[in-house]
Amino acid sequence: MTTQPSKLDEDLLWQTFSFVTNMGEESDEKFPVLVTLRNSSQVCSTWRNLILSTSSWWARNLNLRLLNQKSNDWRNEVLRRTGEALLHITGPVRRENVQFVEAILTEHWARIQVLRLYASHSIDLLQYIQQPAPFLEVFKIPEMYTSRDEQRLANPQFRLFDNSAPSLQCFYAFTRAFATFVHAPFLSQLRRLRLWGTDLTPRQLLDVLGTIRSLEELDGGQIIEGTDDTNFLPLVSLPRLRHISLDGENVRVWLAVVSNIVPAQKCVLLATLLHQDELLQLTDLASTLQTLSRYSHRQFESESATGLSLHLYKRGFKLQHRHIAPARIPNLLSFCLIADSALSTHMVSTILKLLATCNFSVANSLDLKLEQLEGILDLADPSLGQLLFSLPSVETLMTHFPTFKLLLDLPATHANVLISLRKINYQFLEATPELMAFLHWRKRVGYPIKVLDVTTYTVYDEQNRDFRILDTLPGLKVTWKVEEEMMEYLCGSGNPEILNFPPVVSPNEWLGFESE
Repeated sequence: MTTQPSKLDEDLLWQTFSFVTNMGEESDEKFPVLVTLRNSSQVCSTWRNLILSTSSWWARNLNLRLLNQKSNDWRNEVLRRTGEALLHITGPVRRENVQFVEAILTEHWARIQVLRLYASHSIDLLQYIQQPAPFLEVFKIPEMYTSRDEQRLANPQFRLFDNSAPSLQCFYAFTRAFATFVHAPFLSQLRRLRLWGTDLTPRQLLDVLGTIRSLEELDGGQIIEGTDDTNFLPLVSLPRLRHISLDGENVRVWLAVVSNIVPAQKCVLLATLLHQDELLQLTDLASTLQTLSRYSHRQFESESATGLSLHLYKRGFKLQHRHIAPARIPNLLSFCLIADSALSTHMVSTILKLLATCNFSVANSLDLKLEQLEGILDLADPSLGQLLFSLPSVETLMTHFPTFKLLLDLPATHANVLISLRKINYQFLEATPELMAFLHWRKRVGYPIKVLDVTTYTVYDEQNRDFRILDTLPGLKVTWKVEEEMMEYLCGSGNPEILNFPPVVSPNEWLGFESE
């Protein structure tokens, strides 16, 4: 028997709506909270009375993306329903709602708890943010200023939040003139700090971080090199720092910062660094890899299964170590280094050798791509073998033709690398000679591949995917997915035609169009 909405337990109803309306940045954009509140308030009088009387539910969800109507009626009604509750304002400032936003900033600034704005329409934000912000916890406003604003911000007389924001926890530095604010008292209480295109040098940044003992997340973009001697920078202990994310262009500068931070034991490092304007030096590369090794050893003491991805190219490398099972923080370590010029043979050898010292022993899957390395990677160099020997738990490999060939060309003394490898994920059109040679080689050296998964994740294929030749490898299990169902075939069973996969329907065929 279905319970009428008006008969539902009011405490349970209140808890449900409280949960739905308090998800912050994790709220589902497909089902916006503001729309849910409006629709739910029309279900019955019981629901309506509860929803309209709980002003905090409305106040936490002033989503400007949903407040772009030509008329002010709905915007003003939503604001009225917020009562005196603390406000969470998020979304884009547009021509339709700019007056509404300005009215809130003028009349209700002291009530704002969360301010996440994205400006696509001009607004003079600076006139508002010099006021005290007694309840402001999150300030996230990227680049809402002009060159004239930059001059105003750089003025020593400019005092952000009038130096009074006692509740501030998350701050996105929205200006290059961040050095103007480095002595603001509210910085010391931050939990999350994002620096993007600031005028800080490594020493200035480390001095600032040294005052933020409770910092949990650091998100960095560009900082300037300045005249700091990076050999004599202060060591900063941040015992709660669990997440560092970097995206910048000066490898040397950011390494100087990161190598002088002592974070929490399992701090996650995510970095994409471009090295431009000058040749990458071996000392820079060695410092990079030593930093990676330090973070990997701090992070990977757990016994949980993880996946490792290593892509090594002519001008750099990308390394990722992540949880395989769904996790709130999927990446444990992610680092990408791209140089302007090609790496030398010695640099490639150094990369492989130092990566072998990282603690990746718990990784049980490996995505390995070594390409564009002709004339750079010396197969007689033991470094590649050292790296592969450092991965004793890898059971599953994803790779491509050039890497198969490199593995086959390894010296005979490396025949027992990846001793636990039993499965290959293979997404190409057919069983190439490189794949067949690799499968035969593994069987010959006593470490046969047991499973070959040929599932493709492309939207469609215009050609057959022909794997019938695999039937010549008795005992090999071939698996593939059809929609959500996993299929399998045991090679040598005498029905190789099942391994000749037809083309997958193209988008034109889905829509009923014929190909030209």
